[in-house]
Amino acid sequence: MDRQYRGFGRTWSSVALAALFTVTAWSENASGGAFACRGIAEISFFGRSTLHGFEGQGVTEMFVLKGVVDTASGDTLVGTKIITRTEGLATKDEALNKNMYKTLGSGSYPVITAWIDKVPLEKLRPPAGTRGEFPFRLKVRDITQRLTATSSDWAMTSDSLVFTAQFDFSLSAFELQPPAPVFGLIKMEDIVKVTCRFRTEVTSEAAKTETGRQPARKQE
Repeated sequence: MDRQYRGFGRTWSSVALAALFTVTAWSENASGGAFACRGIAEISFFGRSTLHGFEGQGVTEMFVLKGVVDTASGDTLVGTKIITRTEGLATKDEALNKNMYKTLGSGSYPVITAWIDKVPLEKLRPPAGTRGEFPFRLKVRDITQRLTATSSDWAMTSDSLVFTAQFDFSLSAFELQPPAPVFGLIKMEDIVKVTCRFRTEVTSEAAKTETGRQPARKQE
């Protein structure tokens, strides 16, 4: 399979995904036990070239965040799968967007996927004024890598949670190549900064899960 892709660096926003990706959510209603929340993440990405900087935005599809209690440790382990539509990412430059979608092969790879696998809740919920840190998996085209994100700016109520996740996305790690330099003078930096603002809320299904009744329906 040909992996020599070309396009502008904005393309890398899809990553987030991940996250980005890729982060999980928590509610006070679910502390100390199993829970389920629904939410989305708003994505922003920033990169630089020798000519200028660039930025773009996107939003993930709705995801379901679930927490289960590990009987051995007593920890609440959080997990979710987050999908971002490749062509749901965009900059203000239409020509640039076309290059981005071509680079990501949106026809063959219409989504970018991130997974959080059984991460202890405390890794996602840092003490005030500090940053948490958690691992996640990110798939771009046909390549999956393990990355690390930080979490911060937690704001909780009895039925909702918002927080910020950030991570560095390496183009070379996913074998993504920026456009050929113009006369060798314009080059893309390898690292693109990705920020995801997660917004989640406890649903009626989540409440049922917490009380040991019917769990939240799995999102297709």
